[in-house]
Amino acid sequence: MNQKRLQWFFDLAKAQARRSDVKYFHHGAVLARKSKIIETGFNHYVSNHDSCYIEYSALHAERDVIEKALKRGCALRGATIYVVRVNKRGQLRNSKPCQECAKLILEHGIRRVFYSISETDALKQEIVSLEDVPRVCKDKY
Repeated sequence: MNQKRLQWFFDLAKAQARRSDVKYFHHGAVLARKSKIIETGFNHYVSNHDSCYIEYSALHAERDVIEKALKRGCALRGATIYVVRVNKRGQLRNSKPCQECAKLILEHGIRRVFYSISETDALKQEIVSLEDVPRVCKDKY
């Protein structure tokens, strides 16, 4: 994948991260196949209603983008996901998917994961690719 296209997907993921209402870190995600966007998403609070109280938890950007794509009936096998984490000052931080999101990515056949690592690293090192998500996830599960 060329660097311009990769940067374009990351810029779109950063724009999604700005939509987040989570207090400290804002995550954005883009799901794509080749150069076509399948869906976009971001982390946000969701409420879990119980008869006695309302509990709020954060829905991860990866889960948000995957669930939205599935609701629209999109095929995810072979797709690529781009994930960005931005702090309150707008700096990139490590956004490697957590174990639950990695498992979800694996279950839906998403082939490649690109994620931000740090603002202080060089641009060419800012974007890390897990070329073989299934192998990485199988080691953990």
